[in-house]
Amino acid sequence: MRLDTLTSSADTFTAFWLGILFIIPGLLYVLAENNPSKQLVTASLALSIISMLGVTVAFFEFLKGIVEMRHVYDYYDHYHYDNNITESARVVVSVPWRKQHMYQLISLEAVFMYQSLVGMVLLIVMTTFARVALRSSMTQAIVVIQDLPSPD
Repeated sequence: MRLDTLTSSADTFTAFWLGILFIIPGLLYVLAENNPSKQLVTASLALSIISMLGVTVAFFEFLKGIVEMRHVYDYYDHYHYDNNITESARVVVSVPWRKQHMYQLISLEAVFMYQSLVGMVLLIVMTTFARVALRSSMTQAIVVIQDLPSPD
């Protein structure tokens, strides 16, 4: 996709940094499960929120790529002009593989968009769990049992 002339999300490495934004909070949640501490849960909660913002940006990058590819197809009708002929007598030559190539790229962008939305749902669920865990530790009542003196 990097050497392709069509504009896509590969121009901004969206899939690469989106994967990093999914891996880092995932690792922190696994660490928080193995060694639960308030600081680790807070850090994973903060990175999940940052990752959700990144997913939102990535979603619009994928959408922009799909719209721009469709615009190229609709505007140029995916025909190739023969440049050996003068401007007044251009011949339009149909190139069928270009249409198929564009649909492959649109499908790839759609898969990335779907993957980012599924990741967003998982991040929302994990953020909810982290928030509930932090709230339960803040409002947890401390019970102190004191021995009453015996009446003897």
